[in-house]
Amino acid sequence: MAKLDIAPETDMIDGMIQRSATLREMLMELFDNPFDWGATKVELSLIENGFTLEDNGVGIADWKALLKLGRKHRDLTDRLGRWGWGFENAAVWLAESVDIETRHNNARAFTRIDWTAIQESHDWICDVGDPQHDPGPSYTRFDFHGIRSKRLKNLSAVTKDLAYRYTPALKNGAEIIIEGQRLQPLELPPFANEPLILDRYFNDIQHYRLIAGVKADHCEPGRKGYDVAYKHRILRQRDLTGFDKYSVQRFYGYLELLNDGEEDWSLAQHKDDFAEREDLYVQLLEHIEPILQEAANANEQMEFRDLQRKVIENVNKIASGKKERRDPGETKGTHSRTNSGKERKPKKVQNDPENKLNRKIHGRGVHVAFDCHVPNLIGEVQDGRTSIVVSLNPDFPIIRAKNPEAVTAIVCGLLTLDAHWMESYRQLFLEGMEMDDTKPTVADFSELVLRAMPFNLTTENEEDTA
Repeated sequence: MAKLDIAPETDMIDGMIQRSATLREMLMELFDNPFDWGATKVELSLIENGFTLEDNGVGIADWKALLKLGRKHRDLTDRLGRWGWGFENAAVWLAESVDIETRHNNARAFTRIDWTAIQESHDWICDVGDPQHDPGPSYTRFDFHGIRSKRLKNLSAVTKDLAYRYTPALKNGAEIIIEGQRLQPLELPPFANEPLILDRYFNDIQHYRLIAGVKADHCEPGRKGYDVAYKHRILRQRDLTGFDKYSVQRFYGYLELLNDGEEDWSLAQHKDDFAEREDLYVQLLEHIEPILQEAANANEQMEFRDLQRKVIENVNKIASGKKERRDPGETKGTHSRTNSGKERKPKKVQNDPENKLNRKIHGRGVHVAFDCHVPNLIGEVQDGRTSIVVSLNPDFPIIRAKNPEAVTAIVCGLLTLDAHWMESYRQLFLEGMEMDDTKPTVADFSELVLRAMPFNLTTENEEDTA
């Protein structure tokens, strides 16, 4: 029987160069190797048309394990680099060539990989220098030359994300230095209450630890869901899956996959997922459901507090009756020009004498609360000695949408129901609003005012039609 050589052609290098990838992904491939092999410090420095990456790991003992596509240490499967092509993919994608120098067991060795030369020779051959006795600490240094297509141009932007991704390593004392900047780990976001801590086993064989809770008000709004960590870095960042019907805007969970159980976790090829994820999340949901409900309530309360502040500001601005100044050159407003071209000083802004809303609340402020729970009633007004309280129904659909302009219009309508001049002045409340689907039209506003009335204003014909 004939033997068939199915070793890959060197033409595949073109595909590796053109593959869709990001600088962050490729740098993570380069950083994973030293941390997998015991490094506590990794430093990246720019050089002319390239960069240097140096670590204090154990050095390179097996060149084929590093450089041969698909070659891996089959007895060492508890590392992130399990598939044997992370370094090669990153090195080809980033640069035309790479010089590698290492010291391992007091012996120093050197090699140079030129991808163009390999393509032209159609042979995966490179020369490795004989190890030279050289006592000293172990290290590995990579010099990448001929950076392709300015692929380092986003390095400064990627640095912050790398600090996020390598927070587990940094919290354990590792150092990552990029262009002289020492990366700092991200701390857990502040929680509103004591977080839940679970330290359990999945299927009784895989160990995990979860810290989860409700984030404090306005705390890191973009950081939510699960951050899933394994060994020295985060595999999944801001994972929003596995929460069923619940919003995760105020929920945060730090999930550590620990490799000290009876079995280790099954990582995906690109080290951004694990096979047990969906089943594990179903198990976790049973424990975190009360937190998710609490987070949803806390988020809604915060949104209503923000809405309350904006609406009070809007209403009191409207009630002041002050006209806004216009830019110079407009046909209307308080600015004008003389015949000589000089601009006159704007006239002093006066309160609108026709603004009955201003007279109604003069000397008192308007307070808005969302504590009216009368069915089908949008809200009510209570006059106080120091303030006027507008109590709104938070379950009313247009209020629940939390549009500040719409709620401002509703508050103004409720304040003027007893003045009998809403028809003439309703445009005052809508002034400056764009009529689109998210903001009330005059018809919408009128309907809301009618629904706020404590009595039925529908005609007999309308009732018959209904």
